[in-house]
Amino acid sequence: MAEEKALSIGALAAQTGVSRDAIRLYEAEGLLRPLGRTPAGYRQFAPEAVDRVRLIRTLQALGFTLKEIGRFMAIVDRDAARCDRIGDFIRAKREEVARKIAALRQLEALLADLDRRCPHLDDLFACPVVDHLRWTAVALAGEGGRSADAAGARPGNPV
Repeated sequence: MAEEKALSIGALAAQTGVSRDAIRLYEAEGLLRPLGRTPAGYRQFAPEAVDRVRLIRTLQALGFTLKEIGRFMAIVDRDAARCDRIGDFIRAKREEVARKIAALRQLEALLADLDRRCPHLDDLFACPVVDHLRWTAVALAGEGGRSADAAGARPGNPV
């Protein structure tokens, strides 16, 4: 009876909108397990695999790596206190995203500053933006993301 409900890799791919290769990758990464194989060697998946693949895709869309998704699925599959642990997992990813957003905002501010300085001259070596870039270093580590310019570096006065 289980074979009647089992899905082939092609049927699973069609129902979830992912490629067969993606399903094979999820299997190789330990994210998805087939029920077994047919006598001809074809993978067979439980109907619940549809929801699991959709969850994997959703987590990928949220920026989780396959390794992170593997840890998430381990919590879902085996942990009785999974709500607390999944909350911790989500909060950690959210903090990571917040750090990336802060770094991107800094980068955007630096680029806006460079754009304001740009006089659009034909002579590249007379360009104040190029001169500024020679003296400015963005220190994403060590100075908490502050640029050397923000720390006081200026042409003729390097930090």
